[in-house]
Amino acid sequence: MASPQAHALVSAVIAEIMAHIESNPTAGDTASGIADWWLRDTRGKADPAVVENALERLVQDAVLGMRVLSSGERFYFGLGRRADRDDT
Repeated sequence: MASPQAHALVSAVIAEIMAHIESNPTAGDTASGIADWWLRDTRGKADPAVVENALERLVQDAVLGMRVLSSGERFYFGLGRRADRDDT
């Protein structure tokens, strides 16, 4: 079971991603791009597994969409974006 600090960090990442999507409803990027460009307060604190966990929760909650690119990377996008766009 994850520690309370880990849960708090995932929650903080989720809040930052949601704030970015609210301001940019058509935004989309890979997990590494999201970690590098969308996160401010948690950048450098959240390892890739934390960012992936946050993204998976947002997809499950239908806040974000996700598709797998031909490279195998997952591409996450605001639901104001069409899933068939590939302009990363």
